[in-house]
Amino acid sequence: MWTYLAIALIALVASFILPPLAKRLGPRLGAMDIPNRLSIHSSPTPRDGGLAIFTGFILAVCYGVLTAPSLSPDDKTRLLGILASGSLIALAGFLGDRGTIPTKVEFSSLLLPAVLVILSGIRVQFIPIAYLSIPLTFFYIVGGSCAVNLLDGMDGLATSIAVIASFFFATLSLSQGDGLGGILSFALLGSALGFLPHNFHRARIFMGDVGSLFLGFILASLAVLLSSEPYDFASFAVPILILGVPVGDTFAALVRRALDRKGVLSGDRRHLYDLLRARGVGDRATVLIMCGISAISGTTGLIMSRMDILPAFALFTAAFFAFCLAAMWLGASKAT
Repeated sequence: MWTYLAIALIALVASFILPPLAKRLGPRLGAMDIPNRLSIHSSPTPRDGGLAIFTGFILAVCYGVLTAPSLSPDDKTRLLGILASGSLIALAGFLGDRGTIPTKVEFSSLLLPAVLVILSGIRVQFIPIAYLSIPLTFFYIVGGSCAVNLLDGMDGLATSIAVIASFFFATLSLSQGDGLGGILSFALLGSALGFLPHNFHRARIFMGDVGSLFLGFILASLAVLLSSEPYDFASFAVPILILGVPVGDTFAALVRRALDRKGVLSGDRRHLYDLLRARGVGDRATVLIMCGISAISGTTGLIMSRMDILPAFALFTAAFFAFCLAAMWLGASKAT
Protein backbone atom coordinates (compact mmCIF):
# COMPACT_ATOMS: atom_id res chain seq x y z
CA MET A 1 0.00 0.00 0.00
CA TRP A 2 2.88 2.39 0.81
CA THR A 3 4.26 1.81 -2.68
CA TYR A 4 0.95 2.87 -4.22
CA LEU A 5 0.81 5.98 -2.06
CA ALA A 6 4.35 6.86 -3.12
CA ILE A 7 3.33 6.42 -6.77
CA ALA A 8 0.40 8.80 -6.29
CA LEU A 9 2.58 11.32 -4.44
CA ILE A 10 5.27 11.38 -7.16
CA ALA A 11 2.62 11.94 -9.83
CA LEU A 12 0.89 14.62 -7.74
CA VAL A 13 4.07 16.61 -7.06
CA ALA A 14 5.23 16.48 -10.68
CA SER A 15 1.85 17.46 -12.15
CA PHE A 16 1.51 20.28 -9.60
CA ILE A 17 4.89 21.95 -10.18
CA LEU A 18 5.02 21.61 -13.99
CA PRO A 19 1.90 23.58 -15.14
CA PRO A 20 3.50 27.02 -14.56
CA LEU A 21 6.28 25.97 -16.93
CA ALA A 22 3.73 24.65 -19.43
CA LYS A 23 1.84 27.93 -19.15
CA ARG A 24 4.93 29.90 -20.18
CA LEU A 25 5.66 27.47 -23.02
CA GLY A 26 2.10 27.50 -24.38
CA PRO A 27 2.42 30.66 -26.53
CA ARG A 28 5.85 29.59 -27.80
CA LEU A 29 4.57 26.14 -28.74
CA GLY A 30 1.49 27.57 -30.41
CA ALA A 31 -0.76 25.65 -28.01
CA MET A 32 -3.26 28.36 -27.15
CA ASP A 33 -7.02 28.12 -26.78
CA ILE A 34 -8.52 31.10 -28.60
CA PRO A 35 -12.14 31.84 -27.58
CA ASN A 36 -14.83 31.05 -30.19
CA ARG A 37 -18.61 30.80 -30.29
CA LEU A 38 -18.59 27.60 -28.19
CA SER A 39 -16.17 28.92 -25.57
CA ILE A 40 -17.16 29.95 -22.05
CA HIS A 41 -13.85 31.71 -21.40
CA SER A 42 -13.09 35.16 -22.76
CA SER A 43 -9.29 35.35 -23.09
CA PRO A 44 -6.64 33.20 -24.84
CA THR A 45 -5.44 30.46 -22.48
CA PRO A 46 -2.53 27.99 -22.77
CA ARG A 47 -3.81 24.50 -23.54
CA ASP A 48 -0.71 22.39 -23.03
CA GLY A 49 -1.30 21.55 -19.36
CA GLY A 50 -1.83 17.91 -20.29
CA LEU A 51 1.93 17.65 -20.74
CA ALA A 52 2.25 18.02 -16.95
CA ILE A 53 -0.31 15.24 -16.41
CA PHE A 54 1.48 12.99 -18.89
CA THR A 55 4.92 13.65 -17.38
CA GLY A 56 3.75 13.09 -13.80
CA PHE A 57 2.05 9.85 -14.81
CA ILE A 58 5.11 8.47 -16.63
CA LEU A 59 7.46 9.31 -13.75
CA ALA A 60 5.15 7.66 -11.23
CA VAL A 61 4.68 4.52 -13.34
CA CYS A 62 8.45 4.16 -13.79
CA TYR A 63 8.85 4.34 -10.03
CA GLY A 64 6.09 1.78 -9.61
CA VAL A 65 7.74 -0.66 -11.99
CA LEU A 66 11.06 -0.36 -10.15
CA THR A 67 9.46 -0.94 -6.74
CA ALA A 68 6.92 -3.61 -7.72
CA PRO A 69 8.96 -6.64 -8.79
CA SER A 70 5.86 -8.84 -8.40
CA LEU A 71 4.59 -7.80 -11.83
CA SER A 72 4.38 -10.84 -14.08
CA PRO A 73 5.96 -10.92 -17.55
CA ASP A 74 2.46 -10.63 -19.04
CA ASP A 75 1.78 -7.56 -16.90
CA LYS A 76 5.01 -5.96 -18.07
CA THR A 77 4.03 -6.60 -21.70
CA ARG A 78 0.61 -5.05 -21.09
CA LEU A 79 2.21 -2.07 -19.35
CA LEU A 80 4.60 -1.54 -22.26
CA GLY A 81 1.65 -1.59 -24.65
CA ILE A 82 -0.25 0.95 -22.55
CA LEU A 83 2.73 3.31 -22.21
CA ALA A 84 3.57 3.15 -25.92
CA SER A 85 -0.06 3.68 -26.91
CA GLY A 86 -0.56 6.45 -24.36
CA SER A 87 2.52 8.25 -25.64
CA LEU A 88 1.21 8.11 -29.21
CA ILE A 89 -2.15 9.48 -28.09
CA ALA A 90 -0.49 12.27 -26.11
CA LEU A 91 1.59 13.18 -29.17
CA ALA A 92 -1.49 13.26 -31.41
CA GLY A 93 -3.33 15.40 -28.87
CA PHE A 94 -0.41 17.81 -28.60
CA LEU A 95 -0.21 18.18 -32.39
CA GLY A 96 -3.95 18.79 -32.43
CA ASP A 97 -3.61 21.46 -29.74
CA ARG A 98 -1.03 23.24 -31.87
CA GLY A 99 -3.24 22.99 -34.95
CA THR A 100 -0.55 20.97 -36.72
CA ILE A 101 -2.99 18.25 -37.76
CA PRO A 102 -6.74 18.46 -38.54
CA THR A 103 -9.26 17.23 -35.96
CA LYS A 104 -10.25 14.23 -38.09
CA VAL A 105 -6.62 13.13 -38.41
CA GLU A 106 -6.09 13.64 -34.68
CA PHE A 107 -8.97 11.36 -33.75
CA SER A 108 -8.12 8.86 -36.49
CA SER A 109 -4.73 8.51 -34.81
CA LEU A 110 -6.48 6.80 -31.88
CA LEU A 111 -6.89 3.67 -33.98
CA LEU A 112 -3.24 2.53 -33.89
CA PRO A 113 -2.90 2.83 -30.08
CA ALA A 114 -6.07 0.76 -29.68
CA VAL A 115 -4.54 -1.95 -31.87
CA LEU A 116 -1.30 -1.88 -29.86
CA VAL A 117 -3.23 -2.30 -26.61
CA ILE A 118 -5.04 -5.34 -28.01
CA LEU A 119 -1.79 -6.85 -29.31
CA SER A 120 -0.24 -6.44 -25.85
CA GLY A 121 -2.86 -8.83 -24.49
CA ILE A 122 -5.46 -6.47 -23.01
CA ARG A 123 -9.00 -7.44 -23.99
CA VAL A 124 -12.52 -7.29 -22.58
CA GLN A 125 -13.10 -10.82 -21.30
CA PHE A 126 -16.84 -10.66 -20.57
CA ILE A 127 -17.40 -12.82 -23.66
CA PRO A 128 -13.95 -14.38 -24.28
CA ILE A 129 -14.45 -14.94 -27.99
CA ALA A 130 -11.91 -13.15 -30.17
CA TYR A 131 -14.29 -11.77 -32.80
CA LEU A 132 -16.39 -10.23 -30.02
CA SER A 133 -13.80 -9.24 -27.41
CA ILE A 134 -11.43 -7.54 -29.86
CA PRO A 135 -14.00 -5.14 -31.39
CA LEU A 136 -15.39 -4.44 -27.91
CA THR A 137 -11.92 -3.61 -26.59
CA PHE A 138 -11.31 -1.41 -29.62
CA PHE A 139 -14.56 0.44 -28.90
CA TYR A 140 -13.62 0.86 -25.22
CA ILE A 141 -10.23 2.39 -25.99
CA VAL A 142 -11.30 4.76 -28.76
CA GLY A 143 -14.64 5.61 -27.12
CA GLY A 144 -13.11 6.17 -23.69
CA SER A 145 -10.46 8.50 -25.06
CA CYS A 146 -13.10 10.57 -26.87
CA ALA A 147 -15.49 10.55 -23.88
CA VAL A 148 -13.16 12.48 -21.58
CA ASN A 149 -12.29 14.81 -24.46
CA LEU A 150 -15.99 15.66 -24.87
CA LEU A 151 -16.24 16.24 -21.13
CA ASP A 152 -13.44 18.80 -21.19
CA GLY A 153 -15.69 21.80 -21.78
CA MET A 154 -15.66 23.50 -18.39
CA ASP A 155 -12.90 24.51 -15.98
CA GLY A 156 -11.83 21.57 -13.83
CA LEU A 157 -14.61 19.22 -14.94
CA ALA A 158 -12.71 16.54 -16.86
CA THR A 159 -9.85 16.68 -14.35
CA SER A 160 -12.21 16.26 -11.38
CA ILE A 161 -14.04 13.35 -13.00
CA ALA A 162 -10.69 11.70 -13.75
CA VAL A 163 -9.68 12.06 -10.09
CA ILE A 164 -12.90 10.42 -8.91
CA ALA A 165 -12.83 7.63 -11.50
CA SER A 166 -9.18 6.80 -10.85
CA PHE A 167 -9.91 6.68 -7.11
CA PHE A 168 -12.59 4.05 -7.70
CA PHE A 169 -10.34 2.14 -10.09
CA ALA A 170 -7.60 2.22 -7.44
CA THR A 171 -10.05 0.82 -4.88
CA LEU A 172 -11.16 -1.87 -7.35
CA SER A 173 -7.52 -2.75 -8.12
CA LEU A 174 -6.74 -3.21 -4.43
CA SER A 175 -9.81 -5.41 -3.91
CA GLN A 176 -8.83 -7.58 -6.90
CA GLY A 177 -5.14 -7.66 -5.98
CA ASP A 178 -4.27 -6.36 -9.46
CA GLY A 179 -0.75 -4.92 -9.28
CA LEU A 180 -0.74 -3.43 -12.76
CA GLY A 181 -4.15 -1.84 -12.24
CA GLY A 182 -2.92 -0.43 -8.93
CA ILE A 183 0.15 1.22 -10.48
CA LEU A 184 -1.84 2.76 -13.32
CA SER A 185 -4.77 3.96 -11.22
CA PHE A 186 -2.69 5.49 -8.42
CA ALA A 187 -0.40 7.19 -10.95
CA LEU A 188 -3.43 8.62 -12.73
CA LEU A 189 -5.03 9.68 -9.46
CA GLY A 190 -1.94 11.64 -8.43
CA SER A 191 -1.32 13.25 -11.81
CA ALA A 192 -4.93 14.44 -12.21
CA LEU A 193 -5.15 15.63 -8.60
CA GLY A 194 -1.90 17.61 -8.86
CA PHE A 195 -3.11 19.40 -11.99
CA LEU A 196 -6.58 20.20 -10.63
CA PRO A 197 -5.66 23.36 -8.62
CA HIS A 198 -4.35 24.97 -11.83
CA ASN A 199 -7.38 23.95 -13.86
CA PHE A 200 -10.31 24.62 -11.51
CA HIS A 201 -12.51 27.69 -12.13
CA ARG A 202 -11.11 30.11 -13.16
CA ALA A 203 -8.54 27.99 -14.94
CA ARG A 204 -5.10 29.46 -15.57
CA ILE A 205 -4.24 26.66 -17.99
CA PHE A 206 -6.20 24.00 -19.88
CA MET A 207 -5.17 20.37 -20.26
CA GLY A 208 -5.94 20.45 -24.01
CA ASP A 209 -6.41 17.36 -26.14
CA VAL A 210 -3.02 16.08 -25.02
CA GLY A 211 -4.44 15.79 -21.50
CA SER A 212 -8.06 14.83 -22.14
CA LEU A 213 -7.29 12.14 -24.71
CA PHE A 214 -4.52 10.72 -22.53
CA LEU A 215 -6.70 10.66 -19.40
CA GLY A 216 -9.52 9.04 -21.36
CA PHE A 217 -7.17 6.43 -22.79
CA ILE A 218 -5.73 5.40 -19.42
CA LEU A 219 -9.20 5.28 -17.83
CA ALA A 220 -10.48 3.16 -20.73
CA SER A 221 -7.46 0.84 -20.43
CA LEU A 222 -8.18 0.43 -16.72
CA ALA A 223 -11.81 -0.35 -17.52
CA VAL A 224 -10.72 -3.15 -19.84
CA LEU A 225 -7.98 -4.38 -17.53
CA LEU A 226 -10.26 -4.65 -14.50
CA SER A 227 -13.19 -6.30 -16.28
CA SER A 228 -11.42 -9.58 -16.83
CA GLU A 229 -13.85 -12.18 -15.46
CA PRO A 230 -15.47 -14.22 -18.28
CA TYR A 231 -19.29 -14.20 -18.30
CA ASP A 232 -19.41 -12.09 -15.13
CA PHE A 233 -21.87 -9.24 -15.74
CA ALA A 234 -20.82 -7.35 -12.60
CA SER A 235 -17.17 -7.44 -13.65
CA PHE A 236 -18.20 -6.08 -17.04
CA ALA A 237 -20.56 -3.36 -15.75
CA VAL A 238 -18.62 -2.01 -12.75
CA PRO A 239 -15.99 -0.11 -14.82
CA ILE A 240 -18.77 1.34 -16.98
CA LEU A 241 -20.46 2.74 -13.87
CA ILE A 242 -17.16 4.09 -12.56
CA LEU A 243 -16.96 5.98 -15.85
CA GLY A 244 -20.68 6.72 -15.70
CA VAL A 245 -20.44 10.48 -16.31
CA PRO A 246 -18.19 10.47 -19.42
CA VAL A 247 -19.90 7.34 -20.81
CA GLY A 248 -23.41 8.69 -20.22
CA ASP A 249 -22.62 12.16 -21.55
CA THR A 250 -20.95 10.74 -24.67
CA PHE A 251 -23.84 8.36 -25.32
CA ALA A 252 -26.29 11.26 -25.06
CA ALA A 253 -24.10 13.40 -27.38
CA LEU A 254 -23.95 10.67 -30.03
CA VAL A 255 -27.73 10.18 -29.97
CA ARG A 256 -28.33 13.95 -30.02
CA ARG A 257 -26.01 14.56 -32.95
CA ALA A 258 -27.42 11.61 -34.88
CA LEU A 259 -30.95 12.98 -34.44
CA ASP A 260 -29.76 16.45 -35.45
CA ARG A 261 -27.93 14.92 -38.45
CA LYS A 262 -24.65 16.46 -37.34
CA GLY A 263 -21.17 14.99 -37.44
CA VAL A 264 -19.96 13.02 -34.44
CA LEU A 265 -17.04 15.43 -33.99
CA SER A 266 -19.17 18.57 -34.29
CA GLY A 267 -19.27 20.66 -31.13
CA ASP A 268 -22.30 21.94 -29.28
CA ARG A 269 -23.31 23.36 -25.92
CA ARG A 270 -25.92 20.77 -24.95
CA HIS A 271 -23.86 18.46 -22.77
CA LEU A 272 -25.20 17.62 -19.32
CA TYR A 273 -22.97 20.24 -17.70
CA ASP A 274 -24.11 22.81 -20.27
CA LEU A 275 -27.74 22.10 -19.42
CA LEU A 276 -27.00 22.62 -15.73
CA ARG A 277 -25.27 25.89 -16.53
CA ALA A 278 -28.21 26.97 -18.73
CA ARG A 279 -30.50 26.58 -15.72
CA GLY A 280 -28.50 29.19 -13.86
CA VAL A 281 -26.18 26.89 -11.92
CA GLY A 282 -22.74 28.50 -11.52
CA ASP A 283 -19.61 26.99 -13.03
CA ARG A 284 -18.17 25.79 -9.72
CA ALA A 285 -21.53 24.38 -8.59
CA THR A 286 -21.98 22.61 -11.93
CA VAL A 287 -18.62 20.88 -11.59
CA LEU A 288 -19.42 19.86 -8.01
CA ILE A 289 -22.81 18.45 -9.07
CA MET A 290 -21.16 16.45 -11.87
CA CYS A 291 -18.58 15.20 -9.37
CA GLY A 292 -21.40 14.13 -7.05
CA ILE A 293 -23.05 12.18 -9.87
CA SER A 294 -19.70 10.55 -10.66
CA ALA A 295 -19.13 9.62 -7.01
CA ILE A 296 -22.61 8.10 -6.72
CA SER A 297 -22.13 6.18 -9.96
CA GLY A 298 -18.72 4.86 -8.83
CA THR A 299 -20.05 3.85 -5.42
CA THR A 300 -22.92 2.03 -7.14
CA GLY A 301 -20.34 0.20 -9.21
CA LEU A 302 -18.37 -0.95 -6.17
CA ILE A 303 -21.58 -2.17 -4.54
CA MET A 304 -22.47 -4.03 -7.73
CA SER A 305 -19.09 -5.78 -7.73
CA ARG A 306 -20.26 -7.85 -4.75
CA MET A 307 -23.64 -8.82 -6.21
CA ASP A 308 -24.92 -11.82 -8.13
CA ILE A 309 -25.82 -11.35 -11.79
CA LEU A 310 -29.56 -10.61 -11.48
CA PRO A 311 -29.34 -7.97 -8.73
CA ALA A 312 -26.28 -6.50 -10.49
CA PHE A 313 -28.16 -6.27 -13.79
CA ALA A 314 -31.15 -4.66 -12.07
CA LEU A 315 -28.93 -2.08 -10.34
CA PHE A 316 -27.06 -1.28 -13.54
CA THR A 317 -30.32 -0.83 -15.47
CA ALA A 318 -31.74 1.42 -12.73
CA ALA A 319 -28.60 3.58 -12.73
CA PHE A 320 -28.71 3.90 -16.53
CA PHE A 321 -32.36 4.96 -16.61
CA ALA A 322 -31.83 7.39 -13.72
CA PHE A 323 -29.11 9.14 -15.75
CA CYS A 324 -31.31 9.23 -18.86
CA LEU A 325 -34.27 10.67 -16.95
CA ALA A 326 -32.07 13.34 -15.36
CA ALA A 327 -30.68 14.29 -18.78
CA MET A 328 -34.19 14.45 -20.29
CA TRP A 329 -35.42 16.65 -17.45
CA LEU A 330 -32.48 19.01 -17.78
CA GLY A 331 -32.97 19.02 -21.52
CA ALA A 332 -36.18 20.97 -21.03
CA SER A 333 -33.85 23.98 -20.75
CA LYS A 334 -31.87 24.41 -23.94
CA ALA A 335 -28.28 25.54 -23.76
CA THR A 336 -27.34 28.39 -26.00
